[in-house]
Amino acid sequence: MDEIKWPLRLLQILRNHLEQVDHPHEPRTLPIAAKCGQGGVLAFLTDVDDDVRRRTGASECITACCRGLVLDMIEQCCTLLFLSSKERRVINMAAVQREKRVVARGVGKRRRGDQGETTEETAIGETDNSQRKCAAVLPLEYLLRLFVALPSLLAHYDKLGGFYDAGCV
Repeated sequence: MDEIKWPLRLLQILRNHLEQVDHPHEPRTLPIAAKCGQGGVLAFLTDVDDDVRRRTGASECITACCRGLVLDMIEQCCTLLFLSSKERRVINMAAVQREKRVVARGVGKRRRGDQGETTEETAIGETDNSQRKCAAVLPLEYLLRLFVALPSLLAHYDKLGGFYDAGCV
């Protein structure tokens, strides 16, 4: 696999992020996106969707599939060893709190006349976003961290695939 040339600014952001997370004496997680006013990974990927389609000429279906793949990977990473146990705990607590706020907001503002006016697209979008609990609160540094780790993860699974293809199992 060819080596990726990452922009120095992104590598510096990643280094600062990892220094905070892996600090030997005072490790800390970054402020959760929902608390510090910036959008999380989910908001970022949703916001850039139109721009990506316009620049690449890709269909809405293709960009939705790619966005879904990245978001699914992030959700899986939140439950696996990609994050430290402290990070997982903080992120999962923030995701649960965010979900409770969203549910409370939706129930409190519902009017009697609006009950039957939910469109199918809105219902699908709400279901899609409710499944993206961690991605909604993760700061963008975690997306960068995933992308930098992705080539080595793919190489690892490629080797495993070769192992199985060779009939070694």
